[in-house]
Amino acid sequence: MIIVAIDPGTTVGYSVYNTEKDTIDYNQVPNQVFPQILHHYMPVDVVVYERYHIERVGQETIAAEVIGMLRFCEYFWDSKLVTQEPSALKFIDNMFQWKKRRFINRGIHSFDAFRHLLFYLYKNNGKELVEKVLNEVTL
Repeated sequence: MIIVAIDPGTTVGYSVYNTEKDTIDYNQVPNQVFPQILHHYMPVDVVVYERYHIERVGQETIAAEVIGMLRFCEYFWDSKLVTQEPSALKFIDNMFQWKKRRFINRGIHSFDAFRHLLFYLYKNNGKELVEKVLNEVTL
């Protein structure tokens, strides 16, 4: 199973967990490059992304455009889309103190996507899997 977590925006953070290979890839790229990254991992089983909505006229729409690409995955590859609130990040920070773990710094958006992945794993598989990912999975 391939699970992709996304932090949408001008710079797109992504984290990809391949459960069969037990590997995680995470990084951030300009939104123009993101379709190529997404295509590389297709077909994806689950796509997790941070909720975004336009609150005022003139607000930047790039995050909404990235989310539109994710809806493409849902339509053409039958990927399950999961929306998360931004507050999921704080929960993961408090629960696992993940910032003290071994990570290569690839930018704040990649870390946000990684935390969304951890929250998804926690909600669907429990604390043990998150601890395993944090301690054992190849990063």
